Amino acid sequence: MAVQIHQGNMPNRQSGVVLVVALIMLLIMTILGLSSMQTTTLEEKMAGAIRDKQIAFQASEVALREGEDFLTAASLPAFNNTGGLYDPSGTAGDQWQSVTWSAATAAACNCLIATGTGLPTGLAKPRYIIEELPAGSLPGTSLVVGFAAGSQATMYQVTARGVGLGGGVAVLQSTYLR
Repeated sequence: MAVQIHQGNMPNRQSGVVLVVALIMLLIMTILGLSSMQTTTLEEKMAGAIRDKQIAFQASEVALREGEDFLTAASLPAFNNTGGLYDPSGTAGDQWQSVTWSAATAAACNCLIATGTGLPTGLAKPRYIIEELPAGSLPGTSLVVGFAAGSQATMYQVTARGVGLGGGVAVLQSTYLR
């Protein structure tokens, strides 16, 4: 016995509104997904740049400390504008601005190459130069330990440059009194 269903007065037309609404929702979800991907990619690039700058800073810090350690030696070599050691009479202005930091050897860049211990592998060795500053006396209100106010002291400016894995550069300077 077969049962027949009679539709009677029910309309037999479908307008496809659900399909249009579903396609619009799918389009909106796609646009939101693409926007999220672009934002995530940008944040990833920013984080990578910050990491690269931090690595460059740490490399520069290594070179700066090594330059300061160099100045603690009992006797220093002549500062004759070679090998990364500059005297005040032979240079005009800040020598660190005219040094070719990217040369392959210390002799070619006229700077000293730090050992770079503890730095990531594949990182360019950090470099530094030391400039002897013009002699002068300490001001009367100096708080420098071991030096009397008004005494003569030699000051040195240590400039260090480190490069990160992605090419970020950090330059640090310190003034050393001896």
